[in-house]
Amino acid sequence: MVTADKRKVFFTGVLKNINVMAGEILWKHLMSLRAEGIRFIRNGVVGEHVADYVCHESKVVLLLSGDRELLGEGKDIARSISFTKAGYRVLRVSERLVYEDINSLLEAVRVNVF
Repeated sequence: MVTADKRKVFFTGVLKNINVMAGEILWKHLMSLRAEGIRFIRNGVVGEHVADYVCHESKVVLLLSGDRELLGEGKDIARSISFTKAGYRVLRVSERLVYEDINSLLEAVRVNVF
């Protein structure tokens, strides 16, 4: 018999895999922005926290967001506050946007970096 805890662990693992795929797609597109002088790094340290993607030159942090009910939204909010206090602009990026409208997402990144 599958318990509720086992289902939650399985479902969390599925969400994590989806998040990884969206992260890889986003990273590939962020790398293409280097030709425009926009340089993001993955898992960049800002203060006490690690950002999913960070452009230190422009002080912009991207946080890839999925279903935070299972992944702990409180921790994400604490990170956002910390990044803001350090002088960084925080852009929350929806996985859905990565899959459905990456061009609009990249344009928003361009606007916030320059």
